[in-house]
Amino acid sequence: MDIPHRVQVDNTFTFAGSPKYPRSMGPLIRLLLHRGVEPWFIPPSDPWRNERFNGFYQQSFLGKVEMFSVDELKNGSLAFEKRHNTT
Repeated sequence: MDIPHRVQVDNTFTFAGSPKYPRSMGPLIRLLLHRGVEPWFIPPSDPWRNERFNGFYQQSFLGKVEMFSVDELKNGSLAFEKRHNTT
């Protein structure tokens, strides 16, 4: 699998800074930026967005669609995302 263009992460200190320096970049964010990957943070106080979508994705797509290659997964996942984001 390739390196993604974007990665969605929680907005905890694990990913973005520390209690002492809350506006600094954590090691993961530095690595992503160094590799040309755009980090996307879920909005503050909305951690349910990540878990909620992942559960829905698992139940509605990964649990129902049989795939036999990375290309099938990629194409099916992009189509699912498009349907999800337009409804």
